Amino acid sequence: LADKRMSVSALNPTQIATLQNHQNPSIRQPAQEILVAPGNTQRERAEAIKNFLPSLNLSGDAKAGLTIFQGRCVICHRAQGLGNAVGPDVVSFAASGKATILSNLIDPNREFQPIYAAYLVETRDGTTWHGSIAEEDADTLTLLQALGTRKVLGRDQIKSIKNLGISLMPEGLEAGLTLQQMADLLTFLNGNR
Repeated sequence: LADKRMSVSALNPTQIATLQNHQNPSIRQPAQEILVAPGNTQRERAEAIKNFLPSLNLSGDAKAGLTIFQGRCVICHRAQGLGNAVGPDVVSFAASGKATILSNLIDPNREFQPIYAAYLVETRDGTTWHGSIAEEDADTLTLLQALGTRKVLGRDQIKSIKNLGISLMPEGLEAGLTLQQMADLLTFLNGNR
């Protein structure tokens, strides 16, 4: 990144937060200087929402929206028996309306339930793990990761646990979508309404 052989845009906000909060100062300090996550400011997220507002007035095709859902969302969300239960099931937010869904999709960090917060866990061997905390007790901590993968760590393995203060859902999932594709996705996510 420092030598400009790789663009910051190749990293998602979670990867950037992981590097900026790394336990090793030789990684953390340059990351804090070099990395500015693209599209992660409130102003930029608000602008992205504004750009997609016209999609709320388009007639969407739920079948086309399902295809987009399968390509972008099933890694962490479930709908109609498809996908992984990492984030909330589509049924849980379908009734909130297209405008709210649009806002949450483009700016997942604006508001999210604490159970979907991203955590960074470093083990004593220097490995870092990322996910939401699915379960914990006196002996173990279980992280829920994309694709529904669960990583169980013994408390004696853990060096540190840090709440990154962001949603496990990354920003930028709207990238490359047209207004019509967003309308299709919103129609699917809103239960064909």
